[in-house]
Amino acid sequence: MPSHGPHITGEKKQYMIGDELNLNCTSGKSYPASILHWYINDEQMTERDGVIKYPNAVHAHGLVTTALGLSMNVKPYHFNKGVMKLRCVASLSPVVWQGHHVVHSNAPLLDNREASFLVRGYSEKVRGNIILAISICILVLIT
Repeated sequence: MPSHGPHITGEKKQYMIGDELNLNCTSGKSYPASILHWYINDEQMTERDGVIKYPNAVHAHGLVTTALGLSMNVKPYHFNKGVMKLRCVASLSPVVWQGHHVVHSNAPLLDNREASFLVRGYSEKVRGNIILAISICILVLIT
């Protein structure tokens, strides 16, 4: 089992609609290798959504580190009430050896860990509309 959960790098505290999001999630060393998945607001992302699969890194004693990237343009539908919840989940499934072949059993997961963060976001267009509305109100009050 890994000594620690997955680790996310590349995150910013705030994204605007249209910004490029480039994140990496790296698992802890384990055997068998962890299986990583990206989620935005609890919806699993796929390669079509910008998930990037990287080669596994094999360490001493056969331990493996896995990495998964997420690269995409931020869209309005990525936000739920101005917040985007990003999660990387690392799952560890049991593996049974049979001769030279690996057989994945249907037993429950051995371990399931995650790293997540919340992103506050806004649209420059909305912000501009608010400033315009306040300016008009001030002009009306002055005249």
